[in-house]
Amino acid sequence: MNVNLKQKEEFLSSLPLFQSLTLGDLEDILLFAEPFCVEANTMLFRQGEVAAGMYLLSEGRVKLYADVPGNDRVDIETVGSGDVIGEISVMDRGLSLTYALTLERTSGYFLSNLQLEMLRSSLRSSALNIMKCLRLKICDRIRLKTAQIVATLTAGEAGTLPDSGVQENKGQIDAPTSPLTLDHSRLQSLPLFRIFTLAELEEFLAPMRLWNLPRGHILYTEGSPADSCLITVRGAVRTTIYRSGKYEHLAVYGPSRLVGVLGLIDGGTYPTTCAVREQTTLLEVNQSYFETLSQAGKEIGFKFLHVVNQELALDLRKLILQITRLASQRQLNTRV
Repeated sequence: MNVNLKQKEEFLSSLPLFQSLTLGDLEDILLFAEPFCVEANTMLFRQGEVAAGMYLLSEGRVKLYADVPGNDRVDIETVGSGDVIGEISVMDRGLSLTYALTLERTSGYFLSNLQLEMLRSSLRSSALNIMKCLRLKICDRIRLKTAQIVATLTAGEAGTLPDSGVQENKGQIDAPTSPLTLDHSRLQSLPLFRIFTLAELEEFLAPMRLWNLPRGHILYTEGSPADSCLITVRGAVRTTIYRSGKYEHLAVYGPSRLVGVLGLIDGGTYPTTCAVREQTTLLEVNQSYFETLSQAGKEIGFKFLHVVNQELALDLRKLILQITRLASQRQLNTRV
């Protein structure tokens, strides 16, 4: 497939995914992006396998679908020109939750996981900006998938959640204790903190606040301004959405998990309500500190963003599984 550099540059710069990048930022992508062109009914990647990279689509359409128990198939979505697929595996190297099948002749550019990892680990400003674009894309998909589940709830296909005895706001509890009271060496037994050296961990924790919260306490509500994210140290929290008198559980976040980060990345509101599921200890990263970690070229910021990437990918995966489950139930109910 013959594509000159000018054509590649024009296409990449036109993608919504890369709208915020300068031409200088795009240079690395121009170097690594390989053109591809395949016929209809070509499988780009399969459910249960690690996608080799991400596909930037210039022409054609691709259907994403999943196999579910009972030899059924659930259609997730169809994407086309200007979109991207395979970006979740770029973020976490996890197994694909869907098949990606071309519906017609499809072309564009391919960026492998290896090439993107080389860019990410370089710590160059262009690489950091490219990863920021990918985070924003994942955030957009998370919001879209959450909206899909809300639409399903509105149609009356969710279960009722028992009352959790929630409190009204964070201000009802005692003032937070200092994070310096935490045993840093014990924290390093948790995966999130294990990536830092002891000196890095002390620097990482210093600006944070520590909360000890009872079961049922609401951390934030759906639609409220995002002003912080939280790291679970002990216990667990859960996220839910509520429509038409019905709740739907989305995720549970146990020790070493990061929750509430979406709005800090894309500037939007919290898309869900988050409440404490059991007695829980949390570290709070406020918006200012999050921005400092995201923009600085320091090693602790780089390591933290790696955690953020993985958490976003995991959140999106859970939502896709939720949508797949609901769609499978709908198909089953239709047959009954």
